[in-house]
Formats: sequence, C-alpha cells, structure tokens
Amino acid sequence: MRFTRILTALIAAFTAVMLSFTMGSSAQAAPVADGPVATKVAKPKHTFTRLKADETRREGVFYVQARLTSNPGQRVWLRSWHRSTNRWRNVKSVITRSDTGGFKMTFAGRCGTRFRLYAAETASFARTEVYIGAITCS
Repeated sequence: MRFTRILTALIAAFTAVMLSFTMGSSAQAAPVADGPVATKVAKPKHTFTRLKADETRREGVFYVQARLTSNPGQRVWLRSWHRSTNRWRNVKSVITRSDTGGFKMTFAGRCGTRFRLYAAETASFARTEVYIGAITCS
C-alpha cells in the first residue's frame, strides 16, 4: 500500500515537471512564430461607386457602368455564371479611365445567367467581386 502511494506521487511529480517543460518551451516559442503573422494586415477591397446596371433599348442587351475609384486605370472583368456551366467565367474586360476610373460595358446572356464585376488584387487592394444581378425570363 505504501509502495503504491510513493509510486503514484513520483509519477504525478514527473508528469508535472514534464508538463511545465513543454508549456514553458511553447510559451517562449510563441512570440517568434506569431511575429510575421501579427505584422500582416488585411488589405482593403476595391471601391466601386456609381454602379448602375440595366437593360438597353435593345431587348436582351444589358449594360453596366460604374467607377473604380480605388485604382483608376485598372482592368475590370465582367464574369458570368450559368447553372449549365456551374462556374464563373470571364465574359468581357475593360480598362477603366485613368483620370476618373469610369467604365461602361454592354453584354447579353441567356435566361438564368448571373453577372458580377471583378477587380484583381493589387499591391494595396484585395481582389473584389461585386454582384450585379441575374437575367430573369418570364
């Protein structure tokens, strides 16, 4: 009985010492591992202003116009998604005006197609996708 108590006390002491060593080494290594992660800052998204999308006078032809005020002169893509393809595809691209960042695109599509604008990642802005809408047919 006495031997069992001594053995249990030794195992408990050994476990406590080993646990303190493992906790102490991970606490010392944490600032080194978190250093680069802590300095990384999330980039802001691009800014689309004056976004307007509608149908033109011609039936089945649509347009989108907006301004990319965050980074004028950059390329903007129009992407489409249809349930038959089940993925986003680049349909058209345009380079925005270098002074105002304005652009206008016309496009057409079949019923059920969804559209969005895409601006790629730059050194100071994250990639941005703005949903425009879908073509609905009655």
